Amino acid sequence: MPIKLNHVFHIYSQNTPFQFEALQDVSLVIEEKSFTAIIGHTGSGKSTLIQHLNALLLPTSGEVEVNGIVIRANQLPKNVKKIRQFAGVVFQFPEAQLFEERVLDDVMFGPLNFGKTKNEAREAAQLALQQVGLDSSFFERSPFELSGGERRRVAIAGILAMQPKVLILDEPTAGLDPEGASHMMSLFTKLHQQGMTIILVTHDMELVLQFANQVIVMEQGKVITQTSPHILFYGASRQDSFISPPLVQLIEKIRKKGKTITANQERSLANFIAGWKVS
Repeated sequence: MPIKLNHVFHIYSQNTPFQFEALQDVSLVIEEKSFTAIIGHTGSGKSTLIQHLNALLLPTSGEVEVNGIVIRANQLPKNVKKIRQFAGVVFQFPEAQLFEERVLDDVMFGPLNFGKTKNEAREAAQLALQQVGLDSSFFERSPFELSGGERRRVAIAGILAMQPKVLILDEPTAGLDPEGASHMMSLFTKLHQQGMTIILVTHDMELVLQFANQVIVMEQGKVITQTSPHILFYGASRQDSFISPPLVQLIEKIRKKGKTITANQERSLANFIAGWKVS
């Protein structure tokens, strides 16, 4: 079931001198089982947008439809738990999601909150922690003694343990070393291949090109375009305000020299650049 936004506005501090229109008449559809990237400069409304997708924020006007449930202006749905189990958000700063004394307890919190038994929650938490690359040696540790990258993994595990159908990620590779970032993107790709909808907020255009099949471009609270990464970076109407990924820059240089490049050669270059970046 797709996620739909219909003429959504969001105004912070409405009717005060600090009023700010963060979203302006946003209408879009995020298809089920897609890998959708949301990009835009700082302050374009990306983080505000994703918080509407599981009712962390409510629209000032307009409607959001998630899992068949309609979220209307200033009206928290009665079955909000159903929405938040369906669509899980991992914030850019993992400290916002960690509060228990032990890593395992923190990751168990979500499943317990949604009705799992203690044993079921423990099993789900252990599996999620293993998925993000944290073994049993981390289970008894305090989340606040971990590195920034490890805390990010715990925060992601906390959402995965709830087994959402939609995983919403705000800059998930920030603070991770190249190997860690590669591991996380491989995990998200695997989850996507298993049928999960992935929504990725990022400033890394290389991730957009390599992993997404749809991209939403935001500017000053508005959706400027929704298209494929290939059209965004290669098309005639591409967004020049974004820095092209290294692969696109390389191919452009090759073509300017009058050389042709096939789709297979392009894929080989992409694999080479991805491998070089990790090593």
